[in-house]
Amino acid sequence: MGGAMNLDPSNLNGRMLINIDSEEEGTLLVSCSGGIRSKMSVPVQYEDVSEQYSTLAIRIRGLKGGHSGMEINKERGNSNKLMGRFLMDLNSVVDFKLASINGGAKMNAIPREADGIILVREEEVSRVQDKISEWSKIFANELQGIDPDLCLKVEKLDENITRVFSDDSKIKVLRMLFLMPNGIKSMSMAIKDLVQSSTNLGVVTTTNESVVFDSAVRSSVKSLKKSICDDMIVLTEILDGSIEFESDYPEWQYNPQSEIRNVFEKVYEDIFGNKPHISAIHAGLECGLISDKFNGNIDQISFGPNIYDVHTPNEHISISSVERMYSYLVAVLKEIK
Repeated sequence: MGGAMNLDPSNLNGRMLINIDSEEEGTLLVSCSGGIRSKMSVPVQYEDVSEQYSTLAIRIRGLKGGHSGMEINKERGNSNKLMGRFLMDLNSVVDFKLASINGGAKMNAIPREADGIILVREEEVSRVQDKISEWSKIFANELQGIDPDLCLKVEKLDENITRVFSDDSKIKVLRMLFLMPNGIKSMSMAIKDLVQSSTNLGVVTTTNESVVFDSAVRSSVKSLKKSICDDMIVLTEILDGSIEFESDYPEWQYNPQSEIRNVFEKVYEDIFGNKPHISAIHAGLECGLISDKFNGNIDQISFGPNIYDVHTPNEHISISSVERMYSYLVAVLKEIK
């Protein structure tokens, strides 16, 4: 990415780019998403525990997780969002104290686990257990065939908790978790089955001063990425929180009038006798950075030979595929000329 980020467009006269960086023969990439990281914080006021409570750990386990770009379309459960739904409903029937809430490992990964530590009066423990049973069935029904190993459980802890969130802080944190945008926001109408914009609440962390919500926002349309960010800004303002954005990278928007795509399609059919697969990726590519350098005024396409187990010690490439794609590239260049 460093080379693309530091490219000076004034050094180039051409406005057509062939990117040989794809990993599947016969697939032509014509778009990629841009993205940005959001970090939202809700300040927490703590108060001392003055009564006798039972300490319970609400845990979510067994979700598949996955890459928040490539696998967001699989509708897998997000442990942070599931925890938010459970705790909001529990709060309507049990007057619990919230000590901490944590979930997820990486901002750009669909979170698999989450933990909420709560304090309840001993006589209300059974009501919490009843809610666990109720929501276990709800989640199992919603995620059947997607996340069959989901486990929602409660554990009684011997830990002595001495401070908890104030009631006002608790409800603001729960509302943020419950209302936070997450998942697919729009689908492309130009490319079948392509996620156009999405957001993933990847990490929730309790600190001494606040609860922090880390999300990855992606879109192949700049204005839709901004729209998701604007939703987050408004939500943060309503709940007296703060928000920061970082690691912004540009998208490569699909161009329905692309001349280079038409050439690649025609030549592929001439050589191989069938149509190539036109695809896009809901993740970042150098093409997004290069497109941004030229304010979108560059015609691009990405293709390549079959490469397997990319970015692992087992990465390898098909030599015969390289030969075919080389011949294909030469034919494309002749057609352009």
